[in-house]
Amino acid sequence: MQKNKTISVLGQSIDNITLKETLAIATKAIKDDKNLTIATVNPEFLVLATRKNQFSSTLSTFDIRVPDGIGILYLTNIFTRNRFKERVAGVELSEKLIEFCAHKGYKVALIGGSAKANKKACKNLLAKHPSLALYGSSAEIIDPSNPPPKLLAKLASFKPQLTLVALGAPKQEYFIRTLEKSIKSVFIGVGGTVDFIAGAARRAPLFVRKIGLEWLWRLFCEPRRFKRIINATIVFPAYYIKNILKQKINP
Repeated sequence: MQKNKTISVLGQSIDNITLKETLAIATKAIKDDKNLTIATVNPEFLVLATRKNQFSSTLSTFDIRVPDGIGILYLTNIFTRNRFKERVAGVELSEKLIEFCAHKGYKVALIGGSAKANKKACKNLLAKHPSLALYGSSAEIIDPSNPPPKLLAKLASFKPQLTLVALGAPKQEYFIRTLEKSIKSVFIGVGGTVDFIAGAARRAPLFVRKIGLEWLWRLFCEPRRFKRIINATIVFPAYYIKNILKQKINP
């Protein structure tokens, strides 16, 4: 796979890539029956990677790390000469790849979310894409390094070409690293995408997303996300600016 240009953010190399470019790489891997790992990196990922060496190391091994967070784009644009082409949202990436698989006859596995959300998400996907070959499983009990043998056996038998893992970071990334030893697939860590597909969570209106206030919409709709929003909107910028100043003092 040809290497993309990257931009370093808090020590992580994030691919400067568009949604269209990501889709091209992912669909080619599906057609060619190749393994591919994609991380949808947002500010919370980077805060967590700064605090946890294991997650930082795991994240750095993914084939593609897309910028899924408007804060990443804003801060790099303000403080450096580097500019990301665009935000690549995990929800949109997942939806377009599922649509591709449905039209081309490839299999999709959707792992994670609550049992209720996963079941509803699968129901919604099959209603939208009746021909889609889909396996869904809630993975609330998964130990990323030691997943249930029955789940591994089911996935090995099903042989999905696209595997979406929605366990939240860092669990989903650890699980992907374990899972890719058992099956060949395009793997994407997709966080709360199951809830969006299930209709349990609503995306912000397009104009809200375009002005970079989707985080405020999510906070209004889901006040329990307060701590996560703080990490994304206060802790991440603080870490980022501190890192920039450190580089200027010690070039």
